[in-house]
Amino acid sequence: MISGAKALVVDDEPFLADTLVLILNRAGFQASAAYSGIEAVEVAENLEPNLIISDIFMPYLSGIEAMIVIRGFLPACKILLFSGHTSATTGKCPRTWL
Repeated sequence: MISGAKALVVDDEPFLADTLVLILNRAGFQASAAYSGIEAVEVAENLEPNLIISDIFMPYLSGIEAMIVIRGFLPACKILLFSGHTSATTGKCPRTWL
């Protein structure tokens, strides 16, 4: 159990974010959700999470852009980026991501 560790889940699909928050809370995290990159920056400033799990592709401020901003004021925070997107032509992750 991860007693007291704070996690922030970021996804523009609330169902996915909320489901992962429930799973993390049951595992002992104090987990919260943000539904955009902009909201993630605001929540991270107040929450100061130990872990952020974020979607990459979101409108306005991508997960990567948000994590660059957050890394500036939370350098020790662990960040995990993920995506449900695949290449439209091959169904696989683009080679440039590997």
